[in-house]
Amino acid sequence: MSLTPEKLINQDQKLASFPLIYEQLMEALNNPKSKTEDIAEIIMHDAALCVRLLKIVNSSFYNFSSQIDTVSRALNVIGTEQLFSLTMGTTIISKFETIPEKFVTMESFWHHGIACGLAAKSIARFRKEPNLEFYFIAGMIHDIGSLIIYKQIPELASSALVQCNDWGRPLIKAEQDVMGFDHTQVGKALAEKWQLPESLGQIIAHHHDPDQAEEFKVEASIMHVADNIAEGSFLGSSGQIKSQPLSTQIWKNLGLPDNLLTSVYDEMYETFEETVEIFT
Repeated sequence: MSLTPEKLINQDQKLASFPLIYEQLMEALNNPKSKTEDIAEIIMHDAALCVRLLKIVNSSFYNFSSQIDTVSRALNVIGTEQLFSLTMGTTIISKFETIPEKFVTMESFWHHGIACGLAAKSIARFRKEPNLEFYFIAGMIHDIGSLIIYKQIPELASSALVQCNDWGRPLIKAEQDVMGFDHTQVGKALAEKWQLPESLGQIIAHHHDPDQAEEFKVEASIMHVADNIAEGSFLGSSGQIKSQPLSTQIWKNLGLPDNLLTSVYDEMYETFEETVEIFT
């Protein structure tokens, strides 16, 4: 019986279900009768999460002029959807602990994801997209499927990376040849398993080929550009050494000016170290 992304995920019991707090928050957000206090109470039941979220909102990630000392105030200042996105991201990170380091270290993997998230957030801000936190989290976890592949089928992962890094083949094509699927499909399957927002699953699925996205094409295009920028920054790696060139057509389709690249890099480098500290 052939291996599929779904079977790969189900082999790891830790990935079988998302933490209860995420389900509780999702239920509260979808309930029109829920109040800010209800959502804050759910978050405050997880002390570690509560501390991390307060560190985030009081960091250069937001640059608020005054200290925010309670989850309730954080919700009022940045909004429930935004705080939910941050909760989702920090919770996902906690689900992954180790992978075979012959591919990449966890530190380097999350460094690349955070760099991508910061770039995506900058681009989304320029385009005046809503919920910038969502773009950051999407960037942070866009290669999440690779972690599962590295852990579950390391031999096949190694063969695909040899084709990519030594032969110069696009990673998703090499993975398709070696495994019959690629890391974007595994990531999308995980997003569906955990019932993450559909837009997030589509971004993960199409960050290499946003033109193929039937929905959320703009979001996937932003992630495609951000991923290439992050790879050019040398701030971490997802295991792929040789990246594909940035599509100038996708850049133009997003309506991005040529001089935006410099400001995206500047903002990324300026906030990178502190963002790494508070998220990992």
